[in-house]
Amino acid sequence: MTIPKEGVGKGPVGMWSFFVLDSSASWGRRRFVRCVLFAGGLLALSLVLFGQGDLVPKVFAARLPEVYPDLKVDPGSRGYDYPKAQAQADRLLMTLRHLSGYACLSQTYYSLKRIRGERSSGPRPDESFDLEIRFSPLSVAVRMRFPRKGATVRYRSVEGVAVVRPFGFLPLSLSLSPKSSLITSRFGHTIDHADFLSYDRRILRPSCLTHSCLYLGSGRFAGRPVGILGIAPDQLEARPVFGRMWLLLDRETAFPLSVATEGPDGLFWERIDYLRCHLYPAGGTPVALKRKKK
Repeated sequence: MTIPKEGVGKGPVGMWSFFVLDSSASWGRRRFVRCVLFAGGLLALSLVLFGQGDLVPKVFAARLPEVYPDLKVDPGSRGYDYPKAQAQADRLLMTLRHLSGYACLSQTYYSLKRIRGERSSGPRPDESFDLEIRFSPLSVAVRMRFPRKGATVRYRSVEGVAVVRPFGFLPLSLSLSPKSSLITSRFGHTIDHADFLSYDRRILRPSCLTHSCLYLGSGRFAGRPVGILGIAPDQLEARPVFGRMWLLLDRETAFPLSVATEGPDGLFWERIDYLRCHLYPAGGTPVALKRKKK
């Protein structure tokens, strides 16, 4: 099938063949077609932007019960609110700036199956370790519980070296770069960026500045009331760039209690829970984030 010569050039019918003008076409006809193309482009762009903007929150909400089956969302609290997400991010930064450090029991899951658990055994983390962070200067201490119980990693920013004891029962220690593949996590986390100030600088704040964070609602997690944030960033300093992230912030202190991530292809990557946390205010009394009764 061919296009008649009048108005458009010869050629098979295709997506753009209707818009190829014959050299004999008038200036007015060419101008008319350019206007049609311009209007069509604007329409397509608006459909992409507003269509996907509506889709992203729905995907966040649909995936939430799968990633957090142990999260109880408050009835009627669901919403997609950017200003509230920005306010929550600001509260987190203010909390961190008033801390000299914090300590938590960290549990990491690399599969949804382990989050769901089996029968009555409950969730089964792939990794469990004690994490202690100190600021000014930054120092990080990791003490493994499972696997490799007793192994430790310590890092101080002023020295720029991570000291690793791979076996708790042997006085063997290694001095490694903090970015060494031997102590880099499955999805690229390095010990020099293990603190939440780094998380705020590299992930949360850039996402919110580009309107890529949303407040999804409130609920209860690990015995604490939480605010639920969704993050779908465009450009970040962090590598590899992920596709979607959920962040649970303690509603009393705005401190993170859990972070879950999936890749750009929509596949689940990991969920990291921060439990039994103790916050160390600069010059103040430590605050324990205990389970609360409803």
